[in-house]
Amino acid sequence: MPFATKTFDAAVELASAAKAMQGQVGGTFTLGTIIDPKSIRLGALLSALQRYYPEIDVHLQHGISGTVLQRLVSGQLDACFFLGPVADPQFKSGAFER
Repeated sequence: MPFATKTFDAAVELASAAKAMQGQVGGTFTLGTIIDPKSIRLGALLSALQRYYPEIDVHLQHGISGTVLQRLVSGQLDACFFLGPVADPQFKSGAFER
């Protein structure tokens, strides 16, 4: 009976945790970075991700514009910073205003 009680309590706890997580965004996000972190405001981005999406595990991969874009195309990255125009219509890009 004690084992059954522990098992039941654990199942209730698991169900409660799963219900609390519904609708939350989570998983691994791999971001390609370029140049120095201050110029791309990487700290502010990571801080906002942690605040609004605490279940996301961010992995950073540093490179140069050409290599991070190649890694994005090959599926090694989920998003990246890039200097210059991106002509490929499959990608959305935006510019930072200083």
